[in-house]
Amino acid sequence: MRASKNTRTLFRGWSLFCCTLLGLTMHSTSILSAGLDSIYDEKSPTEPWHYCGLVPWTGPCRAFLPKWFYNVTSATCDPFIYGGCRGNRNRFEERSECISVCRPAVFGSSQYLGSSSSSMSEPLLRSGSSSGNYNSD
Repeated sequence: MRASKNTRTLFRGWSLFCCTLLGLTMHSTSILSAGLDSIYDEKSPTEPWHYCGLVPWTGPCRAFLPKWFYNVTSATCDPFIYGGCRGNRNRFEERSECISVCRPAVFGSSQYLGSSSSSMSEPLLRSGSSSGNYNSD
């Protein structure tokens, strides 16, 4: 009977230790996860010329949220699906917001902005240059 009592005491001690350790592990995992969210938070990087060139990142979550990202290859804002967490700052609610933030940042100054009547889906070229060669003025 004595071995049985010692076994029970030992089991209770280990159970308490394991549950405490598991609780601490779960708590620190949630703290770590919160820390990772801040690393991947849309607040970093902060300057448009840094984040407008990033590839769209859905993130690890499974929501289905239509968003817009700036595509530097085509100089347009294209749709993509955001998962709802993490991701990066090259993610906009509206296409117009994407264009207003990223086009000036990528092209540098207003001299590269086309007229207001130009199509928003066309790459921006400096006035008078149809070839995109800015050195041939």
